[in-house]
Amino acid sequence: MGSIKHFLDTSVMRFVLLGTQKYKDYFKTEFNNHRCYISNFIQMEFRRSYIYNIIKFYTLLNFPDISNINDAIQFWSNHFQKSKLKAILQFLSDHNIDFCQSPDKQKAKYSICRYIKRINIKLKHKFKNIGKDSCKCVRGKIPISISLKNMDNDINDFILAFDKKEYSSKCHIDNFIFNRYKVQIGKFIKKAEGLKKKDDTIGFINLVKNLNDVTKKETSYLSCKICERIGDVVIALETPREMILEHTDYSFNLLCPIIDQPHKQHISEMKYIKK
Repeated sequence: MGSIKHFLDTSVMRFVLLGTQKYKDYFKTEFNNHRCYISNFIQMEFRRSYIYNIIKFYTLLNFPDISNINDAIQFWSNHFQKSKLKAILQFLSDHNIDFCQSPDKQKAKYSICRYIKRINIKLKHKFKNIGKDSCKCVRGKIPISISLKNMDNDINDFILAFDKKEYSSKCHIDNFIFNRYKVQIGKFIKKAEGLKKKDDTIGFINLVKNLNDVTKKETSYLSCKICERIGDVVIALETPREMILEHTDYSFNLLCPIIDQPHKQHISEMKYIKK
């Protein structure tokens, strides 16, 4: 019998890289040095929810009316949701940057670029890509190549590539939903019927509602934004059945049994630290 293979949902993958030391040690114990796997879609979700926000914060530092890091943080917190602010605060907490000194804007920009390069290296060495890409996520294949000599242009090139609107016409998410996994998706929708909203079901119910909306539309309705709303469905379906899907979200507790996908829900970092 071969070693256990762990396929990491985005939430687990992110904390394996960026969690508190105690929480990272928890996952080390849980996975017992077994190889951990991700996919292009997981990589894309990590970039969309974390790296992309740090890159957008970088562009804010180029605004002439933003005189220092503190101004940038204040502006960001006033105009963006908490999850996006969290990404920036998580980055800044690891760097010795003076929030009030104007010259430190440039220091912060260099730190951001070095940090992104380091995270990309860790991503490649820490996890193995399953090599399976059922939905052909184009966004997940976009490289991040940043030179410290050409930071502004390289950052801008990545943003332009990541924000392109025509990706939905190039990926295969339509075939993924309407053909390849049509039967399984029908089972998800049926399972949600009659479920009462509780803490452990509301995520699944809302997810399937979004999925149900998709199935009633034309394929042209699909976009990266719509795909974001059904991400857990994509992850559950694309996980190799011989691997264990490691997650923290409750939605997988209902998704996985329907498709006979081995899985394990892990305690959240908040609950683990408070134990």
